[in-house]
Amino acid sequence: DFVHVIEEDPVNEDLLFVGTDVGAYASTDRGRSWQRFMNGLPTVPVHDLEVHPRDKELVAGTHGRSIWVVDIAPLQGMSDAVVAEGALFEPGPAFQFGYPAHGGESYGQQHWGRPSPGSVATVSYYLTAEQVESLSEAVADEAEAGEAEAGEEGGSPGGAGRERGPQVEITVIGSDGETFATIQGPADEGLNRLTWDMRGEAPEAAGPGPYQARQRAEIAERAVAVRDSLVDADWNEQFLDRMIGMFTGEADMSQLAAMFGGGGAPSGDPESFRERPGESPPGGGGGFNFGQMRELAELLVPGAGMSQLSRMFRGGGGGRQAPLAEPGAYTLRMTVGDETLSTRLEIDRIGELTGENSPFEEEWARLLERLGRMR
Repeated sequence: DFVHVIEEDPVNEDLLFVGTDVGAYASTDRGRSWQRFMNGLPTVPVHDLEVHPRDKELVAGTHGRSIWVVDIAPLQGMSDAVVAEGALFEPGPAFQFGYPAHGGESYGQQHWGRPSPGSVATVSYYLTAEQVESLSEAVADEAEAGEAEAGEEGGSPGGAGRERGPQVEITVIGSDGETFATIQGPADEGLNRLTWDMRGEAPEAAGPGPYQARQRAEIAERAVAVRDSLVDADWNEQFLDRMIGMFTGEADMSQLAAMFGGGGAPSGDPESFRERPGESPPGGGGGFNFGQMRELAELLVPGAGMSQLSRMFRGGGGGRQAPLAEPGAYTLRMTVGDETLSTRLEIDRIGELTGENSPFEEEWARLLERLGRMR
């Protein structure tokens, strides 16, 4: 293969990359042996390579439709000692991105999205055969203890412990020394990887008070009475049910954001085709708009208006969402057998994230209140 470029890693001098006419190759022994290193890259010429020193990523230029970016933090940390003893690799920085809530505009067929980078932190680690065996033995001992306890109590031993394979447990510790989250990942021999959504433990949900419960029950009764009539009037049934769920505390703010084409809903695959997209109802969700929202509010809560509606959204039912990690340095700690491995994770934030339950909750509430004043 014709070689266009060769790049030496700035961290590990034994790690080399080359770009050829048919893709990328990598060497972990300074060129003595090479392996194809594609990881999602199609068979295309690679004309340029660059290692990002901060993000621990390899960037490839194909002179085609796009560039290719891949995480190489585990490769940077590979060595004979890692293969012999295992390791918890220091990940690249994790980023939280804030996006404003959209006002329900219709984008026609021009809107297209893919999952945004930076929504999770990626952690890689290497396990030896002995470490995997140690984790497997711990799972077997746990299952045996559970069966013995169930037998003493006269119950069925069950098979959950036997069916679950070994997993590693990584503790995320904040700068204050307190445990912020505990995450689990696969435990296979060799290189493993897990992702963390950068959230801690969700607080226990508090039940609604007597007045709130009674109010929701009354709204639910009204919803049954008006739903069929609204469907007959050509309201979108799916989004009508979701909006009713907002009033009764059975849905959350992220669903509201998704219905109106923005907010905290993650970008996903391309929208389904609509023959005349310019005439579709505002919001990108294809069937609900703020006019219908105000009308439904009046039908379910006469005289309440949009301001009370927004307060109900913010105080809706269900459990509270787990807190989002604040920017800063965190310690990752993994214990395998008698050995504890530690590394550092840096979290940074791009843009403003607001709200306790959702990054966009307060922004949506302000939008709803403003619309209420426009009635």
